[in-house]
Amino acid sequence: AMPDGTEETHLLGTVEDEHALMEAVAGGSVGAYTRLYNTYLPLVHQYIAKFLNFQHPDIEEVTQDIFLKIWNKKETLVTVRSFEKFLYVVARNTLTDFYRRRKSLQARQKSVPALSLLPDYPADERLLSGEYYMYAKEALDRLPSKRKLIFELRTQQDLSLEEIADRTDMS
Repeated sequence: AMPDGTEETHLLGTVEDEHALMEAVAGGSVGAYTRLYNTYLPLVHQYIAKFLNFQHPDIEEVTQDIFLKIWNKKETLVTVRSFEKFLYVVARNTLTDFYRRRKSLQARQKSVPALSLLPDYPADERLLSGEYYMYAKEALDRLPSKRKLIFELRTQQDLSLEEIADRTDMS
């Protein structure tokens, strides 16, 4: 209670309401988690949008990561005194991870310029595609020159086997 006798209020009502909801989430209640998510989603969006230059796909990705981390650690919610403070800590840590991943990816893209030409996949797939691309490029570089040419004509110039045979004087 506040000094004037009134209850301290939060987005979820009183401190007791917030704690009851966090206990329910910690116990695995999807309904309670949904209420927490819907209540705090606008706040999280607003908070991280500033840091991500209002890039919508990034905001969505980081927001989902934040709430997924909270769900995966739901049992710890029983020890949390203020969900809002807990949420800011999770958000800050998730943003830090996001920037680290982005910096690491950019460093890798500089070392393999053709990576930037890959189609736009979700983050995890993009990392995997980049790694596969590097392995494929190394394997390709080891092929005899004629085989390498045939492979490139087929995959990169999309020529038919007949067209490749004409170009390489093979039957």
